[in-house]
Amino acid sequence: MWALLGLAALFLTFGPIVIAMSARNRVGDVARRLARLEAAVDNLRFQRPAFEGDAPSAPAPDREPPQPTPPRDWPLGSLPPFPPQDDAPVAAGEPPSEPRTPADSEPPREPPSEPPPPPSIDEPPPPPSEPSFEERLGARWAVWAGGAALALGGLLLVRYSIEAGLFGPAFRVIAGALLAAVLISAGERMRRGELAMPVARFNAAHIPSVLTAAGTVTAFATIYAAHALYGFIGPGAAFLLLGATGVIAMLAAALHGPWLAGLGLVGSFATPLLVQSSSPSAWPVVLYLSVVAAAAYALARTRQWKWLAAATVTGATLWGLLLAGAAANAGAATPHAAAAFALIQLALAAVFLAIEPHVGERDADVQSDAFAAAALGALTFVALVFVVAPPIDFTLRQTFAVTCLALLTATAWRSASVAVCALLGAILTLAVLLAWPNLALPPDVTLTAPWAEGVLRLPDNIARFLSFATFATLIPSAVMASRLWRGRDLTPAPAALYAAAATIPALLALIIAYLRVTQFDVSIPFAVGGAALAVLFAVVAEIFHRAERANPSPAYNMAAGIFAAAAVAAMALALTMALERGYLTVAFAIAALGASVVAANRDLALLRAAVAALGLIVLARVAWNPRIMGDTVGATLIFNWLLIGYGIPALAFYMAARNLETRRDDFAVRVCDALAVIFTGLLAFFEVRHLTNGGDVMRANVTHVES
Repeated sequence: MWALLGLAALFLTFGPIVIAMSARNRVGDVARRLARLEAAVDNLRFQRPAFEGDAPSAPAPDREPPQPTPPRDWPLGSLPPFPPQDDAPVAAGEPPSEPRTPADSEPPREPPSEPPPPPSIDEPPPPPSEPSFEERLGARWAVWAGGAALALGGLLLVRYSIEAGLFGPAFRVIAGALLAAVLISAGERMRRGELAMPVARFNAAHIPSVLTAAGTVTAFATIYAAHALYGFIGPGAAFLLLGATGVIAMLAAALHGPWLAGLGLVGSFATPLLVQSSSPSAWPVVLYLSVVAAAAYALARTRQWKWLAAATVTGATLWGLLLAGAAANAGAATPHAAAAFALIQLALAAVFLAIEPHVGERDADVQSDAFAAAALGALTFVALVFVVAPPIDFTLRQTFAVTCLALLTATAWRSASVAVCALLGAILTLAVLLAWPNLALPPDVTLTAPWAEGVLRLPDNIARFLSFATFATLIPSAVMASRLWRGRDLTPAPAALYAAAATIPALLALIIAYLRVTQFDVSIPFAVGGAALAVLFAVVAEIFHRAERANPSPAYNMAAGIFAAAAVAAMALALTMALERGYLTVAFAIAALGASVVAANRDLALLRAAVAALGLIVLARVAWNPRIMGDTVGATLIFNWLLIGYGIPALAFYMAARNLETRRDDFAVRVCDALAVIFTGLLAFFEVRHLTNGGDVMRANVTHVES
């Protein structure tokens, strides 16, 4: 039965190919006959009849003198009638008759009608006709199905020979290798001798690439059988042969087309899974996959095959996750190999997808490259998985994260189209801060929030932890701010990403460090650090704003607004770290007032958004607990803690609304007005209760005066 199936598969293989080639020959015959007919028509044009009024012309030197052609009043293919001849003798004494001219013997002819005007070049050409089912079946599908059937037929015949015991293992391997060589050679020979077809649809089948792909599949199967089934070659030789076959197939795809590239890529990435070894090592796999990825990226850039680059990133991501998982459960060498693989793949993607395609691109022409950003994001996820893997040595994870951070920061600096890489590097930095090892002793649960007790514990080395948090965020922030300063002509999108990368990571690192070190307790040193960061951001915002006023630039305006908003956020964090009770709400209100003054004077849209954000934070605080100053507010009428806790915020938000509306009336103005009304109402309500209840604003009963 297997023999019949194998013969049927071979018939299905060569039958469609023979049909397609026969159709190709018939089309060639038709084309040659058409060419001969066109040549005959061109020859007839030189023999058209001469009409009255035509200018005499000398015969062409390379042609015979044209014969007199009769008028077009006889049937095509018959001889023309001769003109009547006057052979009668002339009588004596009679003058000879004048010779008759064509004008005397025939009536005047009408001039030939003018040929129709040629079609206008502005008219669109007629749409190409859709290929019929027969054309698709004979020109494409039959050839592709034949290539698949060729490989299937070979496998079925080999299986039959194995079951029947017709051939030995050595002959099977040699026959498979010869079949692969014949198919690949036939495909290459046909490619070199192939002529362009008159009908474009026959070229779409591309028989050489089908034969080469079938030969590549046969070569993969033969090498794998020689290693896994018969043991003729060892793991090292099988690994090299399979890898070389895949890489060569990808390189040959530059001549044969994309399908062969996909086949070679899949075979190359699957090779390490096919070869088993008694003493496996991760380093050969890392080096081999790095070569495969580099070849695939180079081919993708040469032929502009974005799908091949996407497939390479997908394969590298899957292998990176596999190696990261193996590194957590293996010896000392595997984690280093996994880290090297993730770093090499990230560097290859950065060079081939993010940097090289945008070489020489001006800042004014920058457009965000979503494809490159997604590819680098996927590989950064692999690095993130490695960073947070607990069994791996933390020093290795920290060094790896710093190296990836430097690579992503340099990529963002070099190519503004992937400025988001700076934020990807910041994610790795924050992951290291969260995954930093804890002290052996559990933290004081009274100082730790219940939901954060298992995550935000005291670091084992506070000095090293704070040093890493400072330098790993401020140095990239300075680099991004410098790149933004050089990019006066940047479009808004990359400018916003650069400014965000220069501010947000430092703020988040400050928050994580504060929570892990102080366990939500009041800390003056952290408050001083937050205030210093706020001053730094404010100075940078002022520098960008002055430069923007001297020479208007959308990028500088964007940078000034983001740095000013970051300064407000840093000051709010500093106040949170230094104050307690209701003072924090009051401090937020005062910070909103200060930000409104700067926003009104500098007209920074993002700073207006920061004022609105502070107002919403205060509103959430009041909704959660309206008792800002607690239960004990003092016994003095009017001049008590209520006046500070509610009166100062009411006045601050009222003045902030008036400052903001000098520019325009927007959402920030309405938020500030609403908060001014809310705090004024709360102040009046609690002052009345303070008056009627002897200073106890939280007494349960309600008096007639209150109602």
